[in-house]
Amino acid sequence: MTERPGQTLAPERDEPGGPAPHGRDAPARAPGRSAPEAPGAGAPAPVLAVEDLWVRFETEDGPFDAVRGATFQIREGETVALVGESGCGKSVTALSIMRLLPEPQARIRRGRIRFEGMDLAQAGERAMRRIRGNRIAMVFQEPMSSLNPVYTCGEQVAEAIRVHRRCSRREARALALEAFRQVGIADPERRMDQFPHELSGGLRQRVMIAMAVACRPRLLIADEPTTALDVTIQAQILDLLRALRDRLGTSILFITHDLGVVAEMADRVVVMYAGEVVEEGPVGAVFKRPRHPYTAGLLRSIPRRDTPRKAPLPAIEGAVPHPSRRPPGCPFAPRCPEAMPVCRSQPAPWVQLEPDHGARCWLHAPSVQEVTAP
Repeated sequence: MTERPGQTLAPERDEPGGPAPHGRDAPARAPGRSAPEAPGAGAPAPVLAVEDLWVRFETEDGPFDAVRGATFQIREGETVALVGESGCGKSVTALSIMRLLPEPQARIRRGRIRFEGMDLAQAGERAMRRIRGNRIAMVFQEPMSSLNPVYTCGEQVAEAIRVHRRCSRREARALALEAFRQVGIADPERRMDQFPHELSGGLRQRVMIAMAVACRPRLLIADEPTTALDVTIQAQILDLLRALRDRLGTSILFITHDLGVVAEMADRVVVMYAGEVVEEGPVGAVFKRPRHPYTAGLLRSIPRRDTPRKAPLPAIEGAVPHPSRRPPGCPFAPRCPEAMPVCRSQPAPWVQLEPDHGARCWLHAPSVQEVTAP
């Protein structure tokens, strides 16, 4: 991964104040959606390919699937946004990729997560330790709960470098200092020796990003990294992530519920609802012509400047169902203004509407006969 000469990142500004084996209980493949096709001759393989991923949680009230047949790809240097309301399975999908779910209470019970010739769903903990923070890095939503309060910021970034680069403490500190400079932290020598509580929220998030990119990962997972920040600092963090992507060639999986951020950051968008991927396509195509009623409802809910001052903001009625209480058929049917009788009785098939744009919806399915319940 090469850097572009002459490119600089936006400096900081002053800120205000081992899985369980796939046993006989594994579900059948979700109807109508096949795994991503293998790349053709001459086509580069995707950086990450999630194929028919099912994640089960074991609880006192019984087991339930939090992710159901999720399938998507991330290509080299591409930013893919994973979108949906809280409870749709976005973070569980990301934690499954990193294999950070608490086992055995949570387990991958079907599917593959292909990365650099390895199936992460079957990888052992030893192999995952070589990948986490090195080839795949993750920026979490709340940096204060992710950084250790009793170590300085520099020590924590240097530790990640020492684990994966097997270098001396002095070399690791020098590399950590360079990472601080890369993410635009002013006066990095002083910030290295400060504790997390001495920094603002925006600076803490920059430290987390420095830790994530210090080993130059091939894939960066950003789980709502701007949620707790004000609008000005949010814009700085987004600019920083874009610059790092262009400079290092890193692919990004960006998890968010903010469609404004998606329009600004992503190349493609994957929309999730109740643990399922319900629409996927290029950002421009999905925003211009959403093909799933849930996506359309999310887009209508965005506040607009031309909306009359006292006009009510459009909203999707109801709430995301708990995974243990999924309705029969399409899980969005109880909230969908276009629901048909078949939507309430049978799971919707995946329909590939264009080569790079598809949706899981009966509105586009030619026949009920195509579906068999999983």
